Amino acid sequence: MQKFKGLMTSLSPHWATPKWLYEELNKEFNFDFDPCPLHSNQDGLNISWGKRNFINPPYGKEISKWIKKAYEVAQGGGSLCSSYPK
Repeated sequence: MQKFKGLMTSLSPHWATPKWLYEELNKEFNFDFDPCPLHSNQDGLNISWGKRNFINPPYGKEISKWIKKAYEVAQGGGSLCSSYPK
């Protein structure tokens, strides 16, 4: 858990996915929706998601809500792809 300590101590819950990584993932998965774009006022927890979603949710105390929503979308037939810090 020490490896991810910064995820819960950062001043910001937002971590950008490197552009090169997003582009490589998009080539394979052809995303049609991002429910949580960086620095957006969009409330991805309370809207419908697409069929092929790229997800880089805000980290922190609210992450369990994003996991629950992603599970529900997957159960409904949507596909999901996310990046995470190493």
